[in-house]
Amino acid sequence: MKRELEKKIRAICDEIGTSAAQEACGDITEELKSEYEKLVDGGMSELDAYRDVLRGIDEIKKALDALPKSEEEQLAADRKDGLKDLKNILSKISSVMWLSIVIFFFLISFTTGAWHITWLIFLWGSICQNVLDMVLKYNKGKPLRKVLRSGLNNIMWLVIVIAYFLISFATGMWHITWLIFILGALVSVIIK
Repeated sequence: MKRELEKKIRAICDEIGTSAAQEACGDITEELKSEYEKLVDGGMSELDAYRDVLRGIDEIKKALDALPKSEEEQLAADRKDGLKDLKNILSKISSVMWLSIVIFFFLISFTTGAWHITWLIFLWGSICQNVLDMVLKYNKGKPLRKVLRSGLNNIMWLVIVIAYFLISFATGMWHITWLIFILGALVSVIIK
């Protein structure tokens, strides 16, 4: 049980992840092992002593988390919090955008009767969603080149689908306009 106790404390210190928590980990482990041994020597079973020692584990976590962080660790924690905030903001923007697109789709479709073409607005919404995803990936630390390459490739295919339908509806030459997808494949190879 002593080993289990050490593993549990080590896991908590690793979860907190700060250098101060790592330094305090040895002292906390020794203190809890000493308390555990006293309980076992006093006649308590090893399992009960283990449980009794770990009853205050939440307070230990709070104390370790409250230890001062180095400047680098504080920056990393702030960055993590900033990413959470950005993700929440982008999620709200995305929700409002899609709701607006649906409303706009019905308003335009009902007023103009152009149902055969107004559905393309959902493809434009997909392009906007892709841009929001690119912003999030870049802020998570992915290299800009990789984010742009992947995002632009996705956007390119959406634009090709939009162009295909617009050109086909305008010209009625559906039997030829499908060739735009071959052009898209070539551009995709160039992007990659």
